[in-house]
Amino acid sequence: MDEFEVCLVKEQKDVGSGKSEWAVNYNIPHNAVNGLLPIFKSIPGLAEMPKDARTILKTSVINSTESIHTVDPGFYHHFGLGLAIQQHFKYTSINNIEVIKVVIGIDGLPLAKSSSSQLWPILDSNEFLREFVNEIIELTNDGITIDGTIKQVEIDGFSLDAPAKSFILKIKGHSGFDSCTRCTIEWEYLKNRTCFPYSSTTIKRSHSDYINRNHEEHHVGNSISILKELPINIISSFGLDYMHLTCLGVMRKLIHLWVDKGPLNVRLPSSVSKKLSLSLLSLRDYVPCEFSRKPRGLNDLNRFKATEFRQILIYTGQVVFKNILNNDCYKHFMALSIAMNILLNSNMANYVIYAQNLLNYFVQTFETLYGRHFMSFNIHGLVHISDDYKRFGPLDNIAAFPFENFLKSFKKMIRKHDKPLQQIIRRCNERNFIERKIFEQNLINCEQLKHKDTDGPLLENLIGVQYKKLYFKNIKIKVGDNANSFILNDSNDIIKVENIISLNKTNEIFIIGKVFEVKKAFYEKPIPSTLLNIYVVNNLSVTHKYWSYNCIKNKIMLLELNEQKIAIPVIHDIDGQLIIEFNFIVTVIMWIIVCFEEENCVEVVPDYWYKNGHCAWPKKSIKNYKKYIDRRIKPNEIDFDYFKARAMSRNI
Repeated sequence: MDEFEVCLVKEQKDVGSGKSEWAVNYNIPHNAVNGLLPIFKSIPGLAEMPKDARTILKTSVINSTESIHTVDPGFYHHFGLGLAIQQHFKYTSINNIEVIKVVIGIDGLPLAKSSSSQLWPILDSNEFLREFVNEIIELTNDGITIDGTIKQVEIDGFSLDAPAKSFILKIKGHSGFDSCTRCTIEWEYLKNRTCFPYSSTTIKRSHSDYINRNHEEHHVGNSISILKELPINIISSFGLDYMHLTCLGVMRKLIHLWVDKGPLNVRLPSSVSKKLSLSLLSLRDYVPCEFSRKPRGLNDLNRFKATEFRQILIYTGQVVFKNILNNDCYKHFMALSIAMNILLNSNMANYVIYAQNLLNYFVQTFETLYGRHFMSFNIHGLVHISDDYKRFGPLDNIAAFPFENFLKSFKKMIRKHDKPLQQIIRRCNERNFIERKIFEQNLINCEQLKHKDTDGPLLENLIGVQYKKLYFKNIKIKVGDNANSFILNDSNDIIKVENIISLNKTNEIFIIGKVFEVKKAFYEKPIPSTLLNIYVVNNLSVTHKYWSYNCIKNKIMLLELNEQKIAIPVIHDIDGQLIIEFNFIVTVIMWIIVCFEEENCVEVVPDYWYKNGHCAWPKKSIKNYKKYIDRRIKPNEIDFDYFKARAMSRNI
């Protein structure tokens, strides 16, 4: 083979490899790839390109007898945690890691809004977990061999929302009467709601309480989860997940109470609500690129995502709610905001007890401000969430944000409603073939310089190449962009970055910028905001200074509102943990236990049969009513009547 032929073969391989990466990265269907291949084959030197996408992508043939097995009443595939860990450490150094700690996320995924094909619920979660538990026991006992070295594997914790936790642990759902996983608080039923009034004398649950079923009313069914076989504490290993509890639960409830559902003494007039919306919208230009969404007005409140509620809770709320809410409501909100600031910050371990006191105050005062009947499962959960900081560190270590983001990729893998599980297996195998780290394009593990520049300010003793962008510690600094050019250094100075330089001789990276000369506290109570590095800043220095990029402590969100500049550090985990796909796929279709008031009887029905204190039930002329329940038939006027009913336990 001469040199020209070698070049053609190499070019053909490069095109094939690049095309497979393109198809997988952008989720290109096989028929689109097949339509493109003949065009490539017509190019001189590429005539030997494959004719079919399955050849390029190495799409696997699913052996249903080996790869997929039945878990009544559906199907299950186990990718394998051990294989996924080994796949991950092909790309990541493991020299300094003695123990591999794993956080497990379990959630349901609705695959389509409307389809005759659907994944039915696994009725016994122990069947669902058996293969997973067996592998975890093997890994924790024997470890895993990577590069010839045995590494220990530990389950650090589980990140589940309340319905998934109820399903896995076989306990009452979050609207159940004895549903708190951390304590035995006494519930009340007020105004058609299960509520949890504040109490400082509740008894905490223990691992042995769960194993021995000491509180029978807390459990569902006659057995407990097979997770008891793992070397974990069932109570403390299941985090409360601030994404669902605090962001989607408490913060969403607070805004609804202020806008349209709360008592009249706390509800905002429509003119004030509009002013609040305008204030939120006015901050759009100041929100850094690390935030997935810019602020929206309250007209979109019902479509807000968890990240938007977090943005309001931790960052923008303390600014926009000032002088909008009445003093009691603002003070109450600030107790929650400051507590969560502490619990998300790795440098605030000494203030965890103080955060707990703030949360106790918040829960206790919530009843006075908004009413006892609004004391929901999520409000009560706040009194326990600081325990997760003591167990896991900052709450992002056990949050569901990265797992929720990853589930979206599963949905994109499904191109038709038939055989969704098989499609997901094939797409995952295609990803593994091109040997790329999952979501590696989103992970910034070392400094990166981009966009060379020549116009930035310089200092005499710094000679090197100028850049406009620095990616470092999962943050992005962009010169000339007011939303992305402010940082907090290790001396707690607020700096506006105006140039980035890589020195010619040493390649050391320095930032050149100006410092705000005036800093003062944004608030003094309940603690000075300066303890959280939140400042009102002014007077940007005239002269430039320089610092090593290693001095960067946090990126700063600099908000401008009402002629004030408020500097707030970005503290939440921007990308979350690296997610390794390894286990199971299932869509949990939920059920509800209702008590029909007239007949005083209890039934388990599909969750959408029940709404606003009434439950659908097949008409008396229909003898085989169980068929309607088992098939989850949607209620209609011909076959169903509605009766007054009370929900006893949801999301089972």
